[in-house]
Amino acid sequence: MPDTAEPRTAAKSALRARGRGSGPGVAELAAIAAGGGLGSVIRYLLSQAFPAGQGFPWAILAINVSGCLALGVLMVYVLDVWPPQPLLRPFLAIGLIGGYTTFSTYAAGVLALIRAHALALADAYALTSVLAGLVAVWCGVAAARRMSGGPDRGPPGHDSADTSSADTSSADTGSADTGGANPDRTRQNRRTG
Repeated sequence: MPDTAEPRTAAKSALRARGRGSGPGVAELAAIAAGGGLGSVIRYLLSQAFPAGQGFPWAILAINVSGCLALGVLMVYVLDVWPPQPLLRPFLAIGLIGGYTTFSTYAAGVLALIRAHALALADAYALTSVLAGLVAVWCGVAAARRMSGGPDRGPPGHDSADTSSADTSSADTGSADTGGANPDRTRQNRRTG
């Protein structure tokens, strides 16, 4: 019988080493938990203040769309504008906005409308939530870029300026008004780094 203990030990060591560097640490998990708890409480309070009853679930629609808008704004600032802060994105984007918005309550609202034989309202709610959420993220990103002075861009990964033909020597040296740093390159490095 061949000895398989050595390959198994090597595989376990490789998995442990890979897991240490790729997963969230305790601080990130704590930030996500704190943000998620806060976001969930805010959502609960808003849904209690504006209950859906048997009609259209306006509160959950407003919560999900406003969360999408906030996420669009937040991602521009966290990724492109503010200096890197390792716990800010987990706390705000994953925790707070993740806890604030809700897919399960949205799905339950659609199901409740279907069970109440309000098929037109169920369709309207289902489609409006998705479309309004997408538009809200796009509007949030566009508004944040305008407010921050960043470039207006098309789809993610597409800059309106053609950077492929830019003079790399000027990009490396920067300019006097930015303290020697090229803000576009800094934003790009933050996204990829």
